[in-house]
Amino acid sequence: MTDVYVGVVHGVIVDHYPEALIVDVTHAVPPQSIEAGAFALLAAFESFPPDTVHWCVVDPGVGTNRRGIIARTPKGWFVGPDNGLLSFVLDRQPLLGCWVLDRPDHWRHPVSPTFHGRDIFAPTVALLARDADADALGTSTGTPPLRLAPLSGSRLPDGSVRGRVVWIDHFGNAVTTIEATAKGVSTRSRVRIGATLAPVVRTYADRTDEPVVALCGSSGFLELAAPNGDAASLLGLRVGDPVTLHP
Repeated sequence: MTDVYVGVVHGVIVDHYPEALIVDVTHAVPPQSIEAGAFALLAAFESFPPDTVHWCVVDPGVGTNRRGIIARTPKGWFVGPDNGLLSFVLDRQPLLGCWVLDRPDHWRHPVSPTFHGRDIFAPTVALLARDADADALGTSTGTPPLRLAPLSGSRLPDGSVRGRVVWIDHFGNAVTTIEATAKGVSTRSRVRIGATLAPVVRTYADRTDEPVVALCGSSGFLELAAPNGDAASLLGLRVGDPVTLHP
């Protein structure tokens, strides 16, 4: 965290709800990467109590006519821009309700066209956490949130599965969109990225003789790792790079 933005948002939440328990999941989402933000939310939300209010902001369209929304699922409330950020959560959780944030009386004023996270979403999160009725904060809508393409690999005619890198953590591990439960995943499988063919292993230390390995990460997706090293730096990986699982 190198800017004041996160601290300012915390201040607004605490101003509305001094007893709020705030947990920062990550501030390392690549700038403007809605898909990476959606993945980070997917990887985190099930670890929290079911009535948690999740403040989710990756918002390149801030200040435009994109909606701000509240979404309710059995695993919590989600507040943020309606730009696909909730896609991967909603792929796995039923949507119980959706509200458009259109009640300026509850916002911080003046509202900056570049910082809705502070002026619209943060007050909404605080009031929801204080048990405010969602109907008091927005208008219920039958129009569901925008969705990104599903987070999954695509099966090719030869039985292999094509995916892409969706997240790179600070260890340099590259998480892919291929679910580790995909048919054919075993220790006999290989994952290709560029010219590298990585064996599938169970732990990071199983094949220290290999420069890069693939394994099931804690989020349930295949990831590429360099034993005792940094796979992303070693291979020059970036979010969006294609990968292929060969059963």
